[in-house]
Amino acid sequence: MNSIIVLLSFLAFYLFYLTSKKAVIQRTSNLEVWAGKQEKVAKSIGAILLLICFVAMAMRYGLAPGILAQCIVLMTVASLIICVAPLKIINFKLLSLVMLGCFILEITLS
Repeated sequence: MNSIIVLLSFLAFYLFYLTSKKAVIQRTSNLEVWAGKQEKVAKSIGAILLLICFVAMAMRYGLAPGILAQCIVLMTVASLIICVAPLKIINFKLLSLVMLGCFILEITLS
């Protein structure tokens, strides 16, 4: 469950990052091109995904601890995206591999 919430937080913030006016983004992938053309839709999808993440964390851990945990997840994901996205390291294959590893680890350890 936590892996899925982190993945959704990552996608939500990445959509917000792609629609930013201040960031200089070279649009190479399909998601980047789509987010550049459909800014309002991408921002609304990002906001809905973030809302889903906050609600899911609040349901999983309780209201205050869930909101705090989601804020920590969001700050971590945001820092990662802002630092790594300009280097063009983020792609679908790497994200899938990392999330699969995290999901397997989460299932194994719980």
